[in-house]
Amino acid sequence: MTLDGKLYLAPISSNIQSVLDIATARQFPKAQGLGTDLSPIQPDDVPKNCRFVVSDAEISWSFTEKFDFVHGRALLACFRDPRQVLSEAFDALAPGGYLELQDVAQPYFL
Repeated sequence: MTLDGKLYLAPISSNIQSVLDIATARQFPKAQGLGTDLSPIQPDDVPKNCRFVVSDAEISWSFTEKFDFVHGRALLACFRDPRQVLSEAFDALAPGGYLELQDVAQPYFL
């Protein structure tokens, strides 16, 4: 819609290694994608480079790997403590990684 058909705006290289999509990566077929959601709503048709986990983003994240790109869309109004989620997202980034959240501007949440 407003992104000219793009799913993200970060200047991501086509050869990134790992992507975390919060609340769920067909876009990067060479990257390993991890999608999370609080509910077990993962599709049956999952690309080989993707895996899904049921995870509460408001609880301390237990991912051992770091991510080149952490992405989430329309999330901040979903959380009781969006600052905690943002802190976890930043901690999950690999050096030089990007965090991109696309959301309605709601400055009173932060």
